[in-house]
Amino acid sequence: MESKEIIEGNKLIAEFMGEVVHINPNGIYYVDYTTDDEYNDTLTLEEWAKYHTSWDWLIPVVEKIRKVSPIITRGWRVLDSIDNFDTILTFKHSVEFIKWYNENKNN
Repeated sequence: MESKEIIEGNKLIAEFMGEVVHINPNGIYYVDYTTDDEYNDTLTLEEWAKYHTSWDWLIPVVEKIRKVSPIITRGWRVLDSIDNFDTILTFKHSVEFIKWYNENKNN
């Protein structure tokens, strides 16, 4: 998977999960966040988001997909990829679902 595809997928998922993703003048995505000790910081999306590598990051996404789409077929592709314990496939299917969901949620 290419770096740009990972960054774009992480951006899409972060926004789906309610994060505000900014873009700087150089075209680099970044997020502001508060640490446990309430220290505010900024990280590039590439440094911050781990949806493509971490089940800890990805499972809450899958849970939200299940909530917004308990029956829709596209959501089942995400669940199938979890059954195979494949983070990259789950990431890809989550991105695919979110794209579809964003295009169709107001219909």
